[in-house]
Amino acid sequence: NGGGGGGGRYSYIDQATRDVLSPLALPLGRLTPDDVSAICGLIAAWGKRRTRHGALTVERLLKRVVDDMNAGNADVRVTTRMYTMAIDAWAKVGGEESARRAQAIHEGMVRQYRETGDPNVRPTTVSYNACINAWSKSRTTDAADRAEAILEEMVLAWREAQERKGEEEAMASAQEEEAAKMEGREAQGDNGEDEGDNGDIAGNADNEPVSETDLSSEEDLDDPEEADLTVPSPRIYAVKPDVVSFTSCIDAHAKSGRPRSDLRSLRLLSLMEYMHRTTLDPSVKPNVYTYSACINAFAKSSDPRAPRNAEAMLDYMRQLYERHGDWQSKPNVINYNSCINAWGRAKERGAAER
Repeated sequence: NGGGGGGGRYSYIDQATRDVLSPLALPLGRLTPDDVSAICGLIAAWGKRRTRHGALTVERLLKRVVDDMNAGNADVRVTTRMYTMAIDAWAKVGGEESARRAQAIHEGMVRQYRETGDPNVRPTTVSYNACINAWSKSRTTDAADRAEAILEEMVLAWREAQERKGEEEAMASAQEEEAAKMEGREAQGDNGEDEGDNGDIAGNADNEPVSETDLSSEEDLDDPEEADLTVPSPRIYAVKPDVVSFTSCIDAHAKSGRPRSDLRSLRLLSLMEYMHRTTLDPSVKPNVYTYSACINAFAKSSDPRAPRNAEAMLDYMRQLYERHGDWQSKPNVINYNSCINAWGRAKERGAAER
């Protein structure tokens, strides 16, 4: 029953889970919204156990709701939150299997959204971060590569969204400019009509009435298919990475101990700072945890330049805090210890005194 001081609580959770998953107690297609609400509570409870059995049970509970939907039950919906809790349950377990199962759940949600356009399962930054975190904690040889691939997917989607936004703004501006020109022409036309010179306005060269085909050619007509391309599809989404996304990836590189992991961490930090500068979005602003992960990457690097890079990063954090009042970048004891470790690993003469 789970054992320990919480045995009574776990007994209730275990029994409630058995009831939900039993086809005799709850036949397929008969779930109610209240049942789904109870399942969400069970998913949260099982996810906190940080065990493989707990994560597997979360998957079974999630699948129970999906199966009911597929059976034609229109009263219940699976949600992004439920998918995210399932991904996070595996992230808490750690290891390669957990990361792979977390990614499979993530990809299933993305696929469902792209196929159905259901806003209830629209991927979010939090759901992507849960998948990145699963790989970051897996400690597999390719964990950093896997985590960064998910981050790059987010960055690419964000850049495409920024480009679409710029194109839409440019199009709107051009339309406003064209509308203003048309108003100017109409005003001139009204003046010309008052003066009796309306040959070019009301008719053609033969003073025949102007028809609709004279005003627009086939090339000028809007192509319905082309027009649809300018309308954002609900299935196209941009999940902007935030400080958690980047910090988890940098941390994965720091833990990997692979060659050039420190430089890859620094590249991600630079991209992060660029996004913050260009958008002024506080959600993507580096903080002490981000810089700590980067310093840790330098501390574990075999590059002879790594200790100086770690110390330079620490000095940069001090400047941000002391000169600019950025308390989120205030160095802590962990940062100083990481720099000490970096110099402790160095073979450079005088490293010990540093």
